[in-house]
Amino acid sequence: IDAIITSTARKKIVVGGPGTGKTRLFQQICRELLGKGKAKNLTLTFINELVNDLELELRDLSEVRTFHSFAFSKVPGNAVMFLDLTKVIQKDYKKIEDKDVKFEEAFHNLTGLKEDLDFYSRRRQYYDFYGPDCSVYALLKLFERDRDKIPRYTQIMIDEFQDFNKLECAIIDLLAEHSPILIAGDDDQALYPFKHADAEEIRKRHGSDDYDSYLLPFCSRCTEVVIRAFNAVVDTAKREGYLSKRIDKGFRYLPNSDKDKACINYPKIIVKTSAQSNQLASLIDTEIKKLIDPADKSPKTILVICPLNDQVKRVSRMLKERGYTNIQTPESNSSDLLVQGFNLLLKTNGNKSNLGWRIVSEEILIMDGNESTFDEILRKNNADIISNSPSKAQAFWTLTDKELRNRIRKAVAILRKVSKKEELTDDERDLIFKSGADKSKFKCIEGTAAKT
Repeated sequence: IDAIITSTARKKIVVGGPGTGKTRLFQQICRELLGKGKAKNLTLTFINELVNDLELELRDLSEVRTFHSFAFSKVPGNAVMFLDLTKVIQKDYKKIEDKDVKFEEAFHNLTGLKEDLDFYSRRRQYYDFYGPDCSVYALLKLFERDRDKIPRYTQIMIDEFQDFNKLECAIIDLLAEHSPILIAGDDDQALYPFKHADAEEIRKRHGSDDYDSYLLPFCSRCTEVVIRAFNAVVDTAKREGYLSKRIDKGFRYLPNSDKDKACINYPKIIVKTSAQSNQLASLIDTEIKKLIDPADKSPKTILVICPLNDQVKRVSRMLKERGYTNIQTPESNSSDLLVQGFNLLLKTNGNKSNLGWRIVSEEILIMDGNESTFDEILRKNNADIISNSPSKAQAFWTLTDKELRNRIRKAVAILRKVSKKEELTDDERDLIFKSGADKSKFKCIEGTAAKT
């Protein structure tokens, strides 16, 4: 750590496993710079949970942002985010041009064709929203056109660099042209293939002459038995010909009095090799109670890994029945597009949200068996955008017929009643269900309206 702090290199890369002191390193670097009167530091990471942790550790030392929030803050104009914009425009392209283009992948890997990206850009401007990925892409293009737009910092620190894809790495490389940068990560912890994060990016920089490279081998988080088990897995995999590209780094136990006691109390990892599926939640519950002292009020995190999605749902349901309330699963982060469409209409007065009208119109017409009607509306809309430009094209609601228009407006009016906690009549509830919301989703729509 001393060697990293005292290095005068403008580009540094630090590789270390969990608990090896990367956050502590960030703290010490920031304090060193603040001691010299240099205070404009930036720390970027991928997920919100890591931002929350880093903000606690780096308060008053560094600005801490997710990469997407940082990129979005630098996009010019009054940009507004819609998380599923890419999904919507991908459907538009299929319906209008009969092209299956995975825009997320095109953005993440910088492989998009000009004609595909031009279509995306027109639709994005018409809807007047950015998605997470296209906002990052827009920022990359902005920086490439005008290097003077790249912000400058005393120090930039990138946490969990293995989580970043080629698009994000390209922006980090541009930031590094103007500011000293320290990248920290671990190629063993590349967990996000769905966003095309590539561990090769951290390996490439670790072996590059452009970066001073450092390893942090001592783990202060794990007990000795966990570290031995990890190294046994790695050693076995390497003997069998795997992990040939892995960065070769130590992962060693760092002795300290508290951890030494835990090592003595828990010297083995016990593997339960068989259990009935209906016993899983009970076994997990029992093991958690063994591990956690009720008198210790500090936050605890338990990771449960299941091989199948059905198991995830079943185990989470059974744990909730045992009183666990803060359970996160892939489903708990999912959202319904119809609900989002209604939410856009609730947030605007009248007919302002082209995206909201587009989403809700499609969902209702498909439910009525009139998907071809929606496809025709979408094609007319696209021809209008090409002819007149996105900013001058007709509002989407004007392309719908009077019956559909009134139905959507009535549904929005009913949801406004929900937001004011007013009682609904049976007829009003029926109209909501007829607008594409089955009864299992109505609670979600109620919640959306109330939140708005």
